[in-house]
Amino acid sequence: SPKASRVGAFRPGDGPMDEQILLFGTKTGSIIFVQASPQPKVIANFKDAHEADVKRMFFCEAINRLISFGMDIENNMHMKVWSMPDMSLMFSVPLRSEPTAIDFSPTLPMCAIGYSDGQIRLVEIVG
Repeated sequence: SPKASRVGAFRPGDGPMDEQILLFGTKTGSIIFVQASPQPKVIANFKDAHEADVKRMFFCEAINRLISFGMDIENNMHMKVWSMPDMSLMFSVPLRSEPTAIDFSPTLPMCAIGYSDGQIRLVEIVG
């Protein structure tokens, strides 16, 4: 699983990006950042980050990138890499299906994506 000090893993409605920010992915493709304290408040709403359901998100602190996995309108999955904090799309990678495993190198900007048939794809997270 991802290393907590380098990568935070998120599912829609789950987990802090840091101790003050919550990250949500929606079924309509938005990624929403919520300030958790002192009062919960939406601080950014990136509509159409994906065309449909945002399945998973990871924040790679060491390279300051948000990686999201979501669906398009034809139900194909894409991995998108965003620069932070401006949330600029750096690149998008179409995937052949929904991954069963995702992990990140603790020393390199690399992501390993595993599929149910045993295939593994390596993606370099630079842009």
